[in-house]
Amino acid sequence: MEGAHHQCSADEQTVVSNAQALAASGLAEKDIVTVDDCWTTSRGEAGDLVADPDKSPHGMAWLGTQVHEMGFRFGIREDAGATTCAGFARSGRPQGSGTDLFAQDAKRFVSWTRRLQRLDLAR
Repeated sequence: MEGAHHQCSADEQTVVSNAQALAASGLAEKDIVTVDDCWTTSRGEAGDLVADPDKSPHGMAWLGTQVHEMGFRFGIREDAGATTCAGFARSGRPQGSGTDLFAQDAKRFVSWTRRLQRLDLAR
């Protein structure tokens, strides 16, 4: 939902409002609402990606539920590199060395009712 128009300014209300507008438009073939870059801040103590609390005060699970209740699948953009295009936390291997976190992040995304994952290699 961020993309070129919203860049990193989209918050959960923007995503919900855009999904509502899409649902009202009758564009039935458009069945996926995704959150693009800039949705995470860091990793928590357990190593899980942490959603930006300013952009998603209700959390990503809440956002996924809202999107699902409108009849859409919920998607998240993630990156296989050291950081996302905008420089945020990602699933890929840290620069230099380390273990990637794809399996851990996939479990977390499913708990948020995510049904689509877009994986880029930005950096």
